[in-house]
Amino acid sequence: MPPLKLNMDITVLPPDVLSLYDEPFYELVRKLAGSVEAKLLQVQGVRGAYSLIHIEDVFDILKYKCKELDEIKKNACLVLEDNQYIVKPGCKSNLRYFTQLLILKNQEHLKTIGVRIKSKHTLNDVDNNNTSTSQLSAQVLPVSSPTSQNTTASQDTTTSQDTTTSQNTTAPQNTITTTTSQMNESKHRAFLTASLDEWFIKNTSTYNFSNEKFVEGKDYKLTLMLTQTSEEAIISCACGTRINLSKERIHFSLSNYYKHIKTSKCTVAKNKRKIISHNSNNEDIVSTQQQTLDDDVVDISTTPKPNIDNNNKQPNSSSRKRIKSGSLDESSKKTQKR
Repeated sequence: MPPLKLNMDITVLPPDVLSLYDEPFYELVRKLAGSVEAKLLQVQGVRGAYSLIHIEDVFDILKYKCKELDEIKKNACLVLEDNQYIVKPGCKSNLRYFTQLLILKNQEHLKTIGVRIKSKHTLNDVDNNNTSTSQLSAQVLPVSSPTSQNTTASQDTTTSQDTTTSQNTTAPQNTITTTTSQMNESKHRAFLTASLDEWFIKNTSTYNFSNEKFVEGKDYKLTLMLTQTSEEAIISCACGTRINLSKERIHFSLSNYYKHIKTSKCTVAKNKRKIISHNSNNEDIVSTQQQTLDDDVVDISTTPKPNIDNNNKQPNSSSRKRIKSGSLDESSKKTQKR
């Protein structure tokens, strides 16, 4: 049965999908294709979109015997009676669908670059033509009569009026575009800030955070780059790490930033946990010192009396307390030797 040609919606991909590598790329594969498919790509060293597009057969490696592939074979293949493996059709379909999405996204990217290059060349040609025309007009200066001067003045007045009208018409359009982009930026920024505050409240007890939330401009810097063709968002953590945010449908996702906060490399998260950990450490030290003092004080009132020869009689001590149990043990040993 020949494969059907279906219209595919590439809006399910984030705008920066072609620049995703390693864990962010594998996370997208798990979401759109499956976890088994992501493990298969990770084992083969397929780290990004272009690596997957240029590989000939992703499942060709499964025909080899390898311990690292055993678990993947169990989940992605069916075992025949002659102990041969056959790849499940669903796994093939999942990776084929994901690869086609990446190919369409790459084609759209190439078209965008081509349009930009053409517009650049067109602008350069227009500038060159205008420069040559102005040079020719500057060299030829005809003698004008009063009538021609009046006609030229009227033409200049009409041209200036038309230019002013066109500028007034273009200005509202530019204002509308700028206002729309500012509205979109404010919506994205408000959504990301609210999501981060909600995540902080839910995970305060889990990660021992203090009551101070993550503040924009102090703990992180959010950069939004919104155009008519693409939308990108980057968080610059105060510890010096930059994180690209992937986009899910209409909103950006903070999952990559949450992973960074959970790691031990983020000094901002460490500082927010420092106060609680410092207090707990002090309590542990005090309790340890108190336990040590309790162990050092030993009551020897119930200590059995040692055997003393008649030649060396010593008075018995009752209900006396000695500090440091180590010295008590040494004295008792000496007495028994005598």
